Amino acid sequence: MRPADRSGATTRPDDARAERVKTIASLDNGHDNHFNLIRMLAAVSVLVSHSYPLASGMGTPEPLQDSLGITLGTLAVLVFFSVSGYFVSASLARSRSLLDFVAARALRIYPALLVVLFATVLAIGPALTTLWKGEYFTHPQTWSYLTHNLLLKDPQWALPGVLVAAPFPQSINGSLWTLFYEVSCYALLAGSGLLGLTRSRGRFALLLVAYLGAYAAYKLTTLRAPDSLDFQTATFFKFSLAFVVGMSCHALRDKLPLSPWLAAAGVALAWLCHGSALQYEALVLCTSYLTFLIGFGKQPLLLRYNRLGDYSYGAYITAFPVQQLCVHLLPGIAPLQLMAIALPITLGLAVLSWHAIEKPALALRKRLFAPQPALAGSSAEA
Repeated sequence: MRPADRSGATTRPDDARAERVKTIASLDNGHDNHFNLIRMLAAVSVLVSHSYPLASGMGTPEPLQDSLGITLGTLAVLVFFSVSGYFVSASLARSRSLLDFVAARALRIYPALLVVLFATVLAIGPALTTLWKGEYFTHPQTWSYLTHNLLLKDPQWALPGVLVAAPFPQSINGSLWTLFYEVSCYALLAGSGLLGLTRSRGRFALLLVAYLGAYAAYKLTTLRAPDSLDFQTATFFKFSLAFVVGMSCHALRDKLPLSPWLAAAGVALAWLCHGSALQYEALVLCTSYLTFLIGFGKQPLLLRYNRLGDYSYGAYITAFPVQQLCVHLLPGIAPLQLMAIALPITLGLAVLSWHAIEKPALALRKRLFAPQPALAGSSAEA
């Protein structure tokens, strides 16, 4: 006999099972999630992780480095990439054209970055340099800092005469280097959309097979000859794996269940793979799944955070120079003291960045583009 609901109607067993097993699609209802908070916590984790080498010098062990083989900051960046893979895929599906999608990504990355770079060159650099101001402003390295870091691919770490005696010397904003790989993942997604590989699960499977084949080739190459690939190629594969996991979660969102039991199995898998050749891959899968399980949870008190804004990007691109300033002004500062002082300053700058720069810039997208046929369609089609 079929179970009956309160109205007296019967419920099929398949329907009852569907009610018990929550898929990502069933939980993804707009902004009613915890991802703004998760991204902010990831940005804070990067600040915490960086506090150790910035205060105590290069080579200082960071949290999780000995136990997981990666730092807390790297783990936080993997969270950023997996979340980005999901939500940028959703942005592609909503985009009216390729130009609309590119504009959305550019408006998210560049306005705040441009302000931070100019503030670094025109304010922080002159305040910290050991050169005469005229020499600083006429030095070619001063202005190449802007061009190199706007192009992202080959970031410039140093400004002339700046932080030459710091514990972590001549690096004014060491967090910016990951932006190149973020944008590279956007390009991977945009190219997939142009080829129609995001229009259905069947087509996405072709993309996934091609990527996993390339990733397997990269993995085998690094296992046989660890130094045979250049840094940028190896790093792209490391970060893009988390991004592609996020893309996959979006493509399979109406089929992929979110369950604490599956999360526990993922943790067990990561533990079993610790120390093996698949340690990193298991960690990425486990971290990504846990991120989506928590992110799509519905904790009413935590959901109130969404009323504030998305402060994570502003925090990410301002934390490093704030920390270096603190180290410069307070010689001998300890890592925990650095966290305590730099965190509230960074949060204040992040709030200012969101409300004064990032949010207004994102609003331009709606005014720039008239409705056109969607570029990617729905990846949930059969």
